[in-house]
Amino acid sequence: MPTIGHLKMHHDRVLRGFIQSSRRSVNIQLTPIPEGERRDANSPYYRVEGINHTGEVYELGGGWVKRMQEGTTEREYLSLSMDDPDWTGPLSCAAFPTKGKPNEYDVVWNRPDRSQQRAA
Repeated sequence: MPTIGHLKMHHDRVLRGFIQSSRRSVNIQLTPIPEGERRDANSPYYRVEGINHTGEVYELGGGWVKRMQEGTTEREYLSLSMDDPDWTGPLSCAAFPTKGKPNEYDVVWNRPDRSQQRAA
């Protein structure tokens, strides 16, 4: 999976960083949604927000805490879903803890299998 960005946890528990492609780079932040504001168990844990060139924040999507099994170890990661009117379509990616760097995440992406999309 190609790495398309990086996030770092700050003292306010907000993850800040960027995602980038060959055409654009977007500064993003993942702001925790307080438990009392989450509607149900399927609601996102994070609000994914873009930060424009003037520092204004705008909503891009949501982030969910997920777990995966790697051998006998359970690993936690973030599943991110974002969209923007300037993009050709929604972006689904994942943020995995960066090895050897506490409180940092690498954002990775894989192109969806188009044969599965046509079958749906």
